[in-house]
Amino acid sequence: MKPGLFIVVEGLDGTGKTTFAQALAHALGAAYLKTPPEEISRFRADLDDVLGRDPMARQLFYASGVAAASARVRELRARGRHVVVDRYWASTCVYASLGSIPVDLHDLDYRLERPDYTFFLDLPEKERRRRIRARGATMADLFSIRDQRALRDAYETELSCSGCGEVVVLDTAALHPDGCVRAALQALGRKAA
Repeated sequence: MKPGLFIVVEGLDGTGKTTFAQALAHALGAAYLKTPPEEISRFRADLDDVLGRDPMARQLFYASGVAAASARVRELRARGRHVVVDRYWASTCVYASLGSIPVDLHDLDYRLERPDYTFFLDLPEKERRRRIRARGATMADLFSIRDQRALRDAYETELSCSGCGEVVVLDTAALHPDGCVRAALQALGRKAA
């Protein structure tokens, strides 16, 4: 059996990752996963509060969510399923590298399932800020606004590594969500069939 495609959706907060990832998964008949996984997301705020005092512990928590997602992706792909993941290893490495005490997680790369494609969603900063304010800014959102230049630079570096598969940048301001999905399906071409 041919393994399914593994597709990751990355981008700064407020660019439409979750909306796009869910719509793409639906269009492909793919499994949709996110990191941290749904099962632990409800504890995320409490864990962030407790682990926030230790930057390495906090980053290892996020890395463990990616490790769990990686194992699930491997299972689904082995059964021929396509999988779309909302944030994965690139985001984890980017945020770990920009913490108050930077943490380099790259020694763990080889253990993770590698995506075939990474779609990076981009949006002009003014519009991204508007969207964040409209939905109610979290602490993570405020960090992404304050440090947006450093985040963009770190993503550019991270996405240039081979561990992201083929990287496709989509401007979510120029494309309606349906247009983003059409553009992604076109980029995937016959491989998604």
